[in-house]
Amino acid sequence: MATHHNITLSGQDSMHKLERFAEEVSNYYHLDDTYFSNVIMCLDALKSFCEQGYQGEEWLIEIDVFSERKGLVFSVKDEGGVLSPSMVPEQVTPELLDQEAGELLFTLGSLSDVMEGNEENGTVELIFSTHSMHRELSLKRAALLNEYFHQGVEVRSN
Repeated sequence: MATHHNITLSGQDSMHKLERFAEEVSNYYHLDDTYFSNVIMCLDALKSFCEQGYQGEEWLIEIDVFSERKGLVFSVKDEGGVLSPSMVPEQVTPELLDQEAGELLFTLGSLSDVMEGNEENGTVELIFSTHSMHRELSLKRAALLNEYFHQGVEVRSN
């Protein structure tokens, strides 16, 4: 069974909780510094958006992280409805900045590789294509091993 990482965020939580969660996920999935930074910034943007959207009211969002064929998925569910799958645009463009929630959507869409609204389970999904990062690394390693084993090595017998 695949490993899932979960966090529940509320208005009471500190940035430290977000950082610990991002570190846990990054360490588990061997994310590089760029992905780690993008994850932290996305989590912070989500928290800030909820704080503004709920205007002092209590709120909770659930974030479930898991790896799928399409990449590392951060599935975000807000029971209160300030953040909903219907708000996810088809395309992320600078024009979003002029719309309600546009700054959040532009930030999330720019920092993740794919942003999707999943109406079926009521989540916003941020997908990071980390598999391509690992594929590039494995291809580089394979080339180095191939070069090593096929270099002009002379075998002499005594």
